[in-house]
Order: sequence, then structure tokens, then C-alpha cells
Amino acid sequence: MKASKTRIKNLLYKNINDLTSHIYRDDDWASVGNLLARIRKVLSLISDDLELSVSVKDGGYHTSKDGMSQWKEYCLSIEDCGKEILAGTLNAHAAGTVADPFSRYDMTVVLWNA
Repeated sequence: MKASKTRIKNLLYKNINDLTSHIYRDDDWASVGNLLARIRKVLSLISDDLELSVSVKDGGYHTSKDGMSQWKEYCLSIEDCGKEILAGTLNAHAAGTVADPFSRYDMTVVLWNA
């Protein structure tokens, strides 16, 4: 690995900040796809050996215990030559109406050492 885990995380956060600073109104999760594409692009600029894997568990939808907030969670794994070095989540937080909570959403990404 050419860059430290801390450097990779910092570069990713810096390069996705503009995408995680908005409320989105698409109904096809296109903005999530754009964010994942940006992460992949940054990783490819750091090293050809870095790969992003994305998964969801049980559809990815969650509701808080008090029922007041909802989000869709994507599990992230960044691998270097097939070995996981970073894990994380991309959460799309519902910010829409009561009738259609996901008509609008914002996104957060959290990464940690695997």
C-alpha cells in the first residue's frame, strides 16, 4: 500500500465533502451512485490496487427505536490487493415528508480501520 489508511480516509473525506453537503431529491438513488463513483475514482488515483465493495443487509432500510428517523445503510469495504483495510457506511438519511420520507435525503460517510 502506497498511502496510509489515515491518508486514504482524509483524501476520501476531502473529495466527497461537496457530495455529502446537500439534500437530494432523486427517486432512483442516483446521488448515492454518484458518491460511490467518486469514491472509486479517488481510490484509483491513490493506487490501482485499491477497490471499493458495497453491500446492503436486509435491504438496508432502518428506523430508529423511537420511529422518528429513517435511513438506508450501505456497507463499505475498501480493499488493498484483496485485503480489507478500511470499512465504513454510507447512510442516506430520510429528509422528506411524513407521507414520503425518502422523497428527499442527505448522505453521510463514516470510515474506520478494518
